[in-house]
Amino acid sequence: MNEFDDQWEPNEFDDLEKFERKLEKLHKAFFETLFIEIEKGGKVDDDDDIRDAIEYFTELEEYEKCIILKKALK
Repeated sequence: MNEFDDQWEPNEFDDLEKFERKLEKLHKAFFETLFIEIEKGGKVDDDDDIRDAIEYFTELEEYEKCIILKKALK
């Protein structure tokens, strides 16, 4: 008998939903931080991050942010 046999096994779908919500929060925080940095005149080294942020804000229909981000592309 394995010593871990009697441990609680989480519901796979509940864990996946929690992970997806956490991932979405992290994406939101990252893209909002990136936008604020650009809006303040800071530079972002990776144009791919800016493109990802544009895609993210497009899905949210926050087009003003998309315009500002588009201008920051090199």
